[in-house]
Amino acid sequence: MANYLILHIGFEKPDDAAMAEWDTWFQRISDIQQQQLGLMNGQEISSDGIKELGWDLQSMTGCNIIEAESLEAAIDIAKQAPRVTATRVYELR
Repeated sequence: MANYLILHIGFEKPDDAAMAEWDTWFQRISDIQQQQLGLMNGQEISSDGIKELGWDLQSMTGCNIIEAESLEAAIDIAKQAPRVTATRVYELR
């Protein structure tokens, strides 16, 4: 078993139905979830300077660290998550 980061991208103000979908998914992964994080008030630092990150379809909005047998298994779990724009999956070292 290894740990994987599921990164959620995209923000739209959720309605009750969307929140219910997230709650259902969080319950489904509760036995393999190591940590859940929501992101807010971010800034990007680059050679161009510092800029505030807004809440839009390109925003990174949260992540989950889960335990899974393989990257493929983690991807199957991530596919079941509600999404606004995209979901990324990374194996953690």
